[in-house]
Amino acid sequence: MGIVLPSVARPAPSLGALRLPPGLLGQGRGAATNALPIMFLHIPKTAGTSMLAGLRNLFGDGQVRRLEGHATLNADQFDDVVAGGLDGISCVVGHLPLHLVRHHLGRFRIFTILRQPVARVFSLYRFLRRADPGEKQRMGLSPDFSFAEFMACTTPELVAQINNGMCRMLSGDAKASDPEGVLTTSNPDTPGMLDHAIETLRRIDFGLVEQMEATRALLARQWGLDSAPDAAWENTTEKSETTFSVADLQNVIKRNQLDLALYAWAEAEFPQRTAIPVLSQAGRADAGFRPALDVAVDVAAIPGRRGFHEVEPDEFCWLKSERPAAIYFHAPASSGRIVLQIYCPFANYDLAAIGLRLNGALLEQRANYVEPGWYVLETARANFVEGANVLMIDPPCFLSIRRIDPGTGDERYLSVALRSMTIAR
Repeated sequence: MGIVLPSVARPAPSLGALRLPPGLLGQGRGAATNALPIMFLHIPKTAGTSMLAGLRNLFGDGQVRRLEGHATLNADQFDDVVAGGLDGISCVVGHLPLHLVRHHLGRFRIFTILRQPVARVFSLYRFLRRADPGEKQRMGLSPDFSFAEFMACTTPELVAQINNGMCRMLSGDAKASDPEGVLTTSNPDTPGMLDHAIETLRRIDFGLVEQMEATRALLARQWGLDSAPDAAWENTTEKSETTFSVADLQNVIKRNQLDLALYAWAEAEFPQRTAIPVLSQAGRADAGFRPALDVAVDVAAIPGRRGFHEVEPDEFCWLKSERPAAIYFHAPASSGRIVLQIYCPFANYDLAAIGLRLNGALLEQRANYVEPGWYVLETARANFVEGANVLMIDPPCFLSIRRIDPGTGDERYLSVALRSMTIAR
């Protein structure tokens, strides 16, 4: 996850032991307007990593089930998830071809994100160039492979992504993504793949990488959320200085005619999706984060977060430098104090300068030292509103991890990390 931090004890605020309020894990599902869990069909290289972080912020980490590896190659593990019951699951995420999940589509609300096809293939190349040697070997690529080698690769998984990868995942045709089937031939496309993919998009929610703000706003309306999903596009592979020739461009275009047509249809359809009223019923009354009074809730169990990185193994969550961070919640009382347990390893950091705003109003707060690196921020009593409240957390500055630890590969700018939140009497 980047910077290596010491494992220290995490004492709770004086309000009581850290524990989850009864029923909290079952509430995230209500964020979907039809009370169904979300299924995110993640097409590779379509800003899905950022969207995954946003979904974890939105629903809480424990309620987002990510399927990886062999779970995306056959239906067995997905079938096991459904058979085990969906209580406590707000969202299932994975590089899941539609045919793997089609028998359970009525039990989920489906969405996906598309990306301009040529840009997607170039991004995949940059991504694999940065991959570790073992992954390159698994893909049948040499350690310093060229773009020509990348495009000529015969590994079925890579063939599927280089040649109309979006249509392939959305068509519902098992042959289009069968590693032992037609993908090893010189003509990997299956009949009707484009028409079937368009029909899929007609029936599900979708967004566009190139219009991410509108995508987030659309999902918030369609799912009946208090706030839009936190999904800033963070793609380090775009920082590569790799250049591509006209011949490279022509090669990618030639191999992605169906995806280009699919994207053109989606780009024309998308403004109509954003212009019409919400088609589904109103959100459930119990949707969103509803903390119990005087109970500290771990950050991983807080739905309705925005502006946070993924939860670290030490079970705290760094604020992103695109400040301020925000937590949307339904208060358990008409007034109370907000108590935040935070981690800050930086010497002389001005914790008193952290701005805490409730529904736009600046709160008085004090920082209480607990032990090295650990503090509790406690506000004065504040009045809450009915419905959704928003707490904004705005640190005074962010520090470069690379300047503190030059040997790290972590390029983030960090300030403080949240461990838990309590609404206190």
